[in-house]
Amino acid sequence: MSQGERAALQARYRELLERVRGLGFAVPGSVIERYTGCAAPGCHCHDDPPVKHGPYLQYTRKLAGKTTSRRLDPEQVERYREWIADRIRLDDLLDQWTSAPTITTYASETSAGRRSATVYGSAWVQPMVVQASSARARGPGSASTK
Repeated sequence: MSQGERAALQARYRELLERVRGLGFAVPGSVIERYTGCAAPGCHCHDDPPVKHGPYLQYTRKLAGKTTSRRLDPEQVERYREWIADRIRLDDLLDQWTSAPTITTYASETSAGRRSATVYGSAWVQPMVVQASSARARGPGSASTK
């Protein structure tokens, strides 16, 4: 690989890294509206046509192979939608990352003071470190962002 190709690959890596750093908290799943019926006889949800109760907003995801859901209040809905959108963006960035040349070798470079680095397509790549700095980076169960 030429020096120019290596520089271009390193620049692409740094660009993807900066885009990942710009993301907030990222969670898999979806926010859904759910309408339900009840067990009370004579309730409007048993009419013809039924008028179900709701909408109830829920965050749904797979966890250990099982679908789990959590009811959300209106203030939480937008946060979860942002987090889910960030997860989609993160997945896209990771796809771009892994579509770059694959790991070809592990090497040690002593002349530049580096102990070791992973080589992607013959370009030196430093480990990725992501730091969440925005208020929306708070995860589920954290304090309110008000």
